[in-house]
Amino acid sequence: MKFSLDDLPNHTVSRLSRLVSADMTAANRGNPTPAFVLATPVVLQLFEECAARVVLPYLGPEFLILGVEATISHSRPTPTGLTIEVEAELVERQGNKLKFALKAWDAFEVVAYGSLTSAVVSRDDFESRFREKFNYPPANSATDGSAPHNG
Repeated sequence: MKFSLDDLPNHTVSRLSRLVSADMTAANRGNPTPAFVLATPVVLQLFEECAARVVLPYLGPEFLILGVEATISHSRPTPTGLTIEVEAELVERQGNKLKFALKAWDAFEVVAYGSLTSAVVSRDDFESRFREKFNYPPANSATDGSAPHNG
């Protein structure tokens, strides 16, 4: 079977739904306050998963889809026990970059929206790039744990 992004129609939509559980709440995802509502990082994760589902039927196993830029507004709470619905629509393509319009809602209202740009990359190329980091000496050999400075 031949895989090609050329076959992927614009405005293809994917949807998913999840019951909001305790492990998905802000309180359990690093927020130091007792906010037992759907966490923003989880919303982003659901958006990425939903967008990937648009593309996966058009990709072979030799490719990965990776989020490279996201802008989201998560302005309404969704408590545990409610279901969150998520939608991603492919709205633009430029080479290996794909842009998605995103929306999430619960039984009461839209709770988040935004955009995501993802890149389709060769699995082999990607893996060789991150393997290089294990074999490459650090750019900054300081022992104080500071990050390397590129400039």
